[in-house]
Amino acid sequence: MDITFSRMFFLFVYLSLLAFGNGVLVEEILEKKIRKMNQLTTSQSYISLDIDQFNLLIKSQPKNYSVILLLTALSSSRNCAPCRQAFEEFQVVSNSWKYSKQRDDRLFFAIADFDKAPGVFEFLHQETAPAIVFVSPKGNIKQSDYMDITVNGFSAEAIMRWITGITQIQIRLFRPPNYTGTMILALFMSLGAAVLYFRRINLDCLYNRSLWSAISLVSNRFLSVVKLVK
Repeated sequence: MDITFSRMFFLFVYLSLLAFGNGVLVEEILEKKIRKMNQLTTSQSYISLDIDQFNLLIKSQPKNYSVILLLTALSSSRNCAPCRQAFEEFQVVSNSWKYSKQRDDRLFFAIADFDKAPGVFEFLHQETAPAIVFVSPKGNIKQSDYMDITVNGFSAEAIMRWITGITQIQIRLFRPPNYTGTMILALFMSLGAAVLYFRRINLDCLYNRSLWSAISLVSNRFLSVVKLVK
């Protein structure tokens, strides 16, 4: 009885130490992976994956973070206009998350380009681009983890709503200001100043109805352009 009890006791101690050691090892691996993820997103808001990084950071366990993965083909030789549009909108979301006060290590953004990481497409059996995939901490990717861009589109707003729906993480979008309208106005003002200078228009011309009609026409065209830009 005493011998059996001693064996059981030492077995229990051994298993406890083994479990503790495994727990410490898991924490160390997680810490290294998250540190690597943060290093790769220092200069940009997403990780540009190759197959090795995909296997290490996205596919393998242990993992306690989610990843929003954009599958794309941005090479000019591919001539994929939707890929470029989806990439721009994806960047709006990833940048918004990167500079958000709520940002933490629960969520990361990554991109796999077909010409740089064909192995990722092969692993996911993905033959088309663009596609946006949610990779959960468990790592098992199902068809339901793909964003349905045929129904929802791939605007930043649609991507943000989709992410919130599957992760419960709120991302406040921030789009960089569009200076196109300002540039157009500056161009018109420069042209007007040039005309006044080189032709030395007499101030009496300011009372000319034809001149004001022309200015009105140009203004209307300018406002139309600004509306299109917006």
